[in-house]
Amino acid sequence: MMDKNIIDGTPSSSGEQGMKVDSHYGDQITPRVLSLMEKISFWLLMATCFLLPIFIYNPFPGFSMDFGKKAILFSGAIISLMFWLLARFEDGKLSIPGGMFAKSSTLLLFSFILSSFLSPGIGKNFYNSLFGMGLDTDTLSVFIAVFILMFLSSIYFQNMKRLSYFYTSLFLSFVIVFVAEVVQFYYAGSFMPGSGVTSNMIGKWNDLGIFFGLCVVMSLATIELMHLNFYSRMFIWSVLVLSVFSVAVVNYSAVWVTVGAVSLLVFVYVMFFNIDKTHSGHSKIKILYRPSFVVILLCVIMFFAQTKIGEILAKYSVVNLDVRPSLSATLNIAQNTYREGWRSMLFGSGPNNFSGQWLKFKPNVVNDTIFWNVDFNMGVGKIPSYFVTLGLVGVLAWILFLCTILYYGFRTVLYSNIPRSSRFMVFLSLVSAVYLWLFSFVYVSEVVVFTLTFLATGVLVASLIYVGTIKSFEFSFLKDPRLGFVSVLILVVLVVFGISSGYSIYNKFASNYLFQKSMYSLNSSGDFDAALENIKSAVSYNEQDVYYRTISEINLNKLSKFISNNKMDKDDVSLIRQMITDAYAAANTAIKLDSLNYLNWVALGRVGEAVVPLGVVDGSYGRASDSYKKALELNPKNPTILLDMARLEIASNNIPKAKEYLTSAISLKSNFTAAIYLLSQIEASEGNLVGAIAKAEQAYLFAPDDLGILFQLGFLKFSNRDYEGAIIALERAESINPQYSNAKYFLGLSYSKIGKNSQAIKQFRDISALNPDNQEIKNIINNLLQGKEPFATAISAEINPIKKGKLPIKETE
Repeated sequence: MMDKNIIDGTPSSSGEQGMKVDSHYGDQITPRVLSLMEKISFWLLMATCFLLPIFIYNPFPGFSMDFGKKAILFSGAIISLMFWLLARFEDGKLSIPGGMFAKSSTLLLFSFILSSFLSPGIGKNFYNSLFGMGLDTDTLSVFIAVFILMFLSSIYFQNMKRLSYFYTSLFLSFVIVFVAEVVQFYYAGSFMPGSGVTSNMIGKWNDLGIFFGLCVVMSLATIELMHLNFYSRMFIWSVLVLSVFSVAVVNYSAVWVTVGAVSLLVFVYVMFFNIDKTHSGHSKIKILYRPSFVVILLCVIMFFAQTKIGEILAKYSVVNLDVRPSLSATLNIAQNTYREGWRSMLFGSGPNNFSGQWLKFKPNVVNDTIFWNVDFNMGVGKIPSYFVTLGLVGVLAWILFLCTILYYGFRTVLYSNIPRSSRFMVFLSLVSAVYLWLFSFVYVSEVVVFTLTFLATGVLVASLIYVGTIKSFEFSFLKDPRLGFVSVLILVVLVVFGISSGYSIYNKFASNYLFQKSMYSLNSSGDFDAALENIKSAVSYNEQDVYYRTISEINLNKLSKFISNNKMDKDDVSLIRQMITDAYAAANTAIKLDSLNYLNWVALGRVGEAVVPLGVVDGSYGRASDSYKKALELNPKNPTILLDMARLEIASNNIPKAKEYLTSAISLKSNFTAAIYLLSQIEASEGNLVGAIAKAEQAYLFAPDDLGILFQLGFLKFSNRDYEGAIIALERAESINPQYSNAKYFLGLSYSKIGKNSQAIKQFRDISALNPDNQEIKNIINNLLQGKEPFATAISAEINPIKKGKLPIKETE
C-alpha cells in the first residue's frame, strides 16, 4: 500500500484542529445528507449541466446563441454558489477538496487574477480582461464562473447516485441535441438560429463534433466496464452508434484522433488493468470484438477517409471553415510578448488580450492570405494561447493543475482494491476529463465545451474524494469564536460579492441584448435615429467602447446621407455641426473606455476624414492624422489603416503623401487591391496613363471579378486608345453585371472605334432601355444607325466623354 502522505501531497498532522483526513488510499467516504439549501444548490447545478448544451434563445435573427448560454452559465454558477454559502451559515461547517488539487487549482485561479491586474496594460486592458465585449470565453469572469462550477461539482458529486445523475443528464442532452440536429438537417432554420445545416445547439460545428465525441467516449467506457441490464445496455449502445455516426457527419479530424486515442486508453485499461472481472464475462471477449477495438479501427479508417467524406457532405451543404493561427505562430506571438518586459513575461498580456498581441506580432505572410484582416482572439488552442495572455506564471499554474489531475486520476484507476462500481465512475470521469482537456491544446472551444471541461474535472475530483484518493478538509468555524468571526466575515463578503456580481452580470447581458437588437433593427429598417436610441439604452446599463464606436459610425452615416440628399445652405450648417460633434464625442468616449483598441482610434480618424472636405471644423485634419497614427502604432501590420491615411491626404490635396502611404500599404500586402486601385486613380488624375494602367492591371490580377477595377482598367485603356484592351476588360465587367450602364457605354464606344457598329448599337440600346430619359444615348444610337461617329451631332462639350469630369450615365439603383 502506498504512503497516504505522498498521495495527498501534504504531510499528516495530528495537530490540525477541526480537520478531517481520510484514513488511507482507497477508503470510501460516507456521503452525508444534504440540507435544504444544499439541495437547492445541487439541483441548480444539475439544471445548469443539463440546460447548457440544449438551451436556445433566439428573440430575433442574428442574436448570438452563445450569449444565451452564457446567461445560463452565470446564473447557474452564481445562484448555486449563493445557496451553498447560505448552507454554510446554517451548519457552520466547511468541507472542501484538499491536497495538491486545492493548491494547484487555487494557484490557477490566482494566476488569472494576477494577470488581469499586473499585466502591462493594467487600467487600460483590465475591463477587457474582466468582461470583454460580451463576456467573452477567455475573460476572467467566465473563468471564475466555470471555476465555481468545478468547485461545486467536486463537492456535490461525492456520491455514486449523484454521479449517475450527472452522466444521465449528459446522455439525455445528447439525445435532444441529436434529434435537433436531424431536424435542422432536413428543415434548416425551423427552430434553431441560422438557416444553415451546420447551425446547432452546442456552438460552432466543430464544438458539436467534440460533444458527440465525448458521448462516444462515455458510452464506450460504460459498455466496457459496466454490467448493465438489457434496456440500459441497449440505450448506451444506441448512444454509441449514433454518436459515432454524428462524429462522421461533423468530420473534424481532431475528434477522430482524440476519440481514437482515448478509445485506445479504454482498450488497454480493460485488457490489462481491469483486474476485477468476477462480475462480467468481458474478459472472455476476443480482442477483435471488443467495442473499444472496433472504435479504434473506425477512427483510423475515418481519419484517412475524411477527404472523401467531406466531398460527400459538401453535396448536402455540410461545409465548415475553422481558421486559427498555427502552433508556431502562437508560440512566436508568445515569444515576442515576453520580450516586451518582465511583467509581460511573468503575467502575459492579460486574459482576453491575445488579439492585441496578434496585431502587433503576426507573421508578415498572413497579409497575403484571405485572413489578413482577421483579428484572432485566440491562438491554435486555449492552453497554447495562455502562453501569451497569462505569461509564465499562468503556464506553470496550468501545468501543475493538469499534472495533479492526471496523477491522481491514473494512480487511482490503476489501483486494484477499489470496488468495481467506484473504479468505473473514476475511470469514466477520468477519460471524459482527459478527452476534453486534450482539445484545449488543439482547439478554441466555445462556452459549452469549455464549461463541460471544468464540470468533468470537478466530477473527477469528486469521485477521487469518494474513493479516498484526495482528502477532504473539514472544519467547523462555530467552535472557535475567533475563527467563527473571521469565517462568517469571509462568507458575508462572498455573499455580497456574489450578489453584486450577479447584478453587474445582469447589466452586461441587458446592455448586450439591447445592442444586438439595435443592430438588427438598423440592418433591417435602416432607421438611424431608432438605432441610436436603442444603443443609448444599452449604454445606460453598461458602457462599452463598441457601443460608442457604433454611435460615431451611425452619426457619420447620417451625415453622409444628409449631405448627399440636400444642397448645403446656412441653415444646414448647425445641423451638420451637431452630427459631427456627436460623432467626435462618441469616438472620444470609446477611446477613454479602451485606448488600446485600434478600432477606436480608427473611428476617431474617420470622423476627421469625413469632416476635412466640408471645412466646417478647424483642426479636423490634424486630429484625424494623429488618430490614424495611433491606430497604426497599435496595429502596425494592417494596410487598411495606411489606406485610410492616404484617403485623408487626398481629401487634404496632399497627393505625394497619399502616394507614400499607398506604397507602404502595398508593401505590407502585395495583393491589396484597394490601395493599388486608388494609386491607379491618382496616376490617371496626374495624366500618367501608362502608370495608371499598370497599377490597374496589377489590381486586376488579384481581383479579376472586381467591377470597380474592371471598369477602371477598361476606362484607362479606352483613354489610352487601346480599344481592344478596353473591350476585354469591359466585356468582363458587363458579363458580371449586365446592367452596368457606364461599362456598356465605354464598351459601345470601343466597339465603334474598331468598326463593330452592330455590337456598339446593341450596347447603347441596352443602356437606353435602362435609362429611357437619356437623350444623349438616343443621339448616339441614331448616329450609329446612320453610319456616323457616335458624337457626330453632339455639341463640343459632349464630344469627349473623358473630359466631362463625371461618369456619363447615372446608374439606376
